[in-house]
Amino acid sequence: MLGAYSNPWVVSRLRRLLAGQDTDRVSDRYASIGSRKSPKQTQVRLSRDQVAELIASYQAGSTLAEVATKFGVYVRTAAAHLEREGIAQRRHRLTADQVVEAVRLYEAGCSTIQIGHHFGVYPESIRYRLKRAGVKLRPRSKPDDLLLDLPKQAPVRAAATYRGS
Repeated sequence: MLGAYSNPWVVSRLRRLLAGQDTDRVSDRYASIGSRKSPKQTQVRLSRDQVAELIASYQAGSTLAEVATKFGVYVRTAAAHLEREGIAQRRHRLTADQVVEAVRLYEAGCSTIQIGHHFGVYPESIRYRLKRAGVKLRPRSKPDDLLLDLPKQAPVRAAATYRGS
């Protein structure tokens, strides 16, 4: 009964019972079980006014992560509110000229991490665009590479937001 697979709290409770230091009431058992449970996740429900404010904030230029933090919801929840209202999410996509510059920087010795930082996109996005441009990629190096002093460009923004009927 006191083997390696016994629950320690059950064993300690049994020892207290056998020593006469505790009572064994059903209500006590349920109370101790309930106190060990972790608290439930708090669910945030936004009012219509808050959703409208969330959308306005996003359309004013805030990122999805900033809007989610501001309203105390997950990023995916904020994205779902935008989708329900027909608001297209902004994507940070490189233009054709930026891809040409990315190829030039890569061939000059910059890493995908450095180029991604320069354009404000993920390194995997740079790898994808370089592959699509036919560039032979070097083996991946450690992420401890020092960033070159390339100026960071503002993230690419969608020109206009289309709202369907």
